[in-house]
Amino acid sequence: MDQAATRGLVAVHGEPGIGKSRLVEELERLLANRGVRFAWGRWYQAGGMPPYVGFLETLRSLRATAEPALSKEAIKRLALAEQQLLGAESAGGREVGGRADNSLELFEQFAQLLLDTGARRPLVLALDDVHWADEASIALLLHLVRRASGDGKLQVIAIWRAEEAAASAHLQNALEDMRREGLVVDVQLQGLNLEETGKYLASLLNQQAPTEVVQWLHSLTSGNPLFLKEIVRHAVETGRSEELVAPLSPSGWAALELPRTVTETIRLRLDRLDPSVRQGLGLLSVLGREFEVGLLQSSDLLTDRQLADIVPEAMRLGLLHERRVGVSSRLAFTHPLIGAVLYHSLDPLRRAALHRRIALTLEEVATGGEPSEIAQHLIEGQGSEDRARALGYLVEAARRARVALAQQEARKSWRRAFELVDAGVEVEDTERLQWIREFADTCSSAGYPDEALDLYRKLLAQIEPSGDPADVAELYGAMGWTMHIHGRRAEVAQYLERAIPPEGVPPTHRAASLLAAHAMGLLSAGRMVQGRPYLERALEMARRHPEIRAEGIVSHLAMLWNTWD
Repeated sequence: MDQAATRGLVAVHGEPGIGKSRLVEELERLLANRGVRFAWGRWYQAGGMPPYVGFLETLRSLRATAEPALSKEAIKRLALAEQQLLGAESAGGREVGGRADNSLELFEQFAQLLLDTGARRPLVLALDDVHWADEASIALLLHLVRRASGDGKLQVIAIWRAEEAAASAHLQNALEDMRREGLVVDVQLQGLNLEETGKYLASLLNQQAPTEVVQWLHSLTSGNPLFLKEIVRHAVETGRSEELVAPLSPSGWAALELPRTVTETIRLRLDRLDPSVRQGLGLLSVLGREFEVGLLQSSDLLTDRQLADIVPEAMRLGLLHERRVGVSSRLAFTHPLIGAVLYHSLDPLRRAALHRRIALTLEEVATGGEPSEIAQHLIEGQGSEDRARALGYLVEAARRARVALAQQEARKSWRRAFELVDAGVEVEDTERLQWIREFADTCSSAGYPDEALDLYRKLLAQIEPSGDPADVAELYGAMGWTMHIHGRRAEVAQYLERAIPPEGVPPTHRAASLLAAHAMGLLSAGRMVQGRPYLERALEMARRHPEIRAEGIVSHLAMLWNTWD
């Protein structure tokens, strides 16, 4: 505000629900201690509103208080200004955009009245939803900002939604003039970051949400506080709040149920679009939140002529934006919820058919698509054969991610794959067991030890009674190793003995490593008596079975042994 005092206008803008009005309300609370008075005014979307309605509200706010700082004469002047603004329509208000002489006289009287009021006690005009202001109001705003500049006793704060403001030609023209004259301090609000989203969710849920839930909701809402609050409220009201404090099942927009307050906010924005643009964006929403331009052209969802009309217009309105990835160009919905609302507005049968077409396009194009992306479209295609193919793509996606050390992505793909298996997609028993093992190893590497243990136990229940002792020992070794790498060393011992195969069965590298690691942990903690037996067994195992490749472990243990001896 100190910087703004020499300018004239503080412009607070951002998307709906981002906290624009709340920020100014908090500023009002803080400045009240300094004797600063706020007068609020607002414009409305409904048609038929009189001109200057926001300024009329500020005058009524000032008159209503009738505080000691305002003399009877000042109150009379406020009432007169109100009558003049109300009569401006019949007195030539329609000429305000052209700066008729009577309008300029009215503007000057209004500005001087507020400056005189601010001289008695610093005054801030807080003007909300200026994107809906009529042309006459914008002309008065421009005059008032110019007069307030450098005064220090009168400050104007204008609040608007960025997208709607972009469609208001008279507001944009006035802003261009004010910015050129150096009269504006811009405050553009962004959503909460990931950490802030986690803290805000914890305050709403009264407990910490899992990291993946926080990441998903942050991605979905772009950190918009209103949308986050409404989604949590909707989950509570529909009995689904537990889903926000439990591990999240990965899904696309198809599984998303949005509260009405969120969808209505988005729909109000979409309703102002040309019908052809809205229809075209609805088709594009089936491609996902983000998609390659090449796929858009190959899928034939829209003709070249439609693309040429719709995409530039959507980018101009801030609904789509371009992102470069290497040599590729990708388009994305500026806000994920825009795509979600458009997606759910499509007929379900048509939506499924579009998903099947996109999946075929991804399979046929020379560069191909990401396996997880193809799987998503096949699943939403709703065909039983499509789901069987989707399963294969999800397994491929999980394995690719694991090789790339993207353990979180691998875990998501495995979870989606087993959702299909649980839903009835047939898999050979041996293949299913192999997948469970890979899923368990992935969970262990991704930082979900309890989930990994559950999967290992599920495997043990199926192979332990009559299975190969070496396989059983290997599973126990994997369970013990999971506990070790996640710092739960007190739980290692319960798996350690079972991880060592019976006499006559060669030990695995994991068993030797687990023995060595457990010994090192105990010895490093000064628990010599407890650590010595594990140390001796690890050394003996490595000497008798050099094939387990434990030379590094043995040399480190030998060093510990010599120190201990």
